[in-house]
Amino acid sequence: AVSTNHALVLVNPGKASGQDILALAQDISSSVQEKFGITLEPEVRLI
Repeated sequence: AVSTNHALVLVNPGKASGQDILALAQDISSSVQEKFGITLEPEVRLI
């Protein structure tokens, strides 16, 4: 899920796998590219 406190942060409050979170990040990035023509550059810190 996207954090309610910071739109650039994805959180896992449930039972999503790491792959699920990475897939969500890719889906968000693809949607932004399609809708706005902007390529998001990840500033990833996986914990």
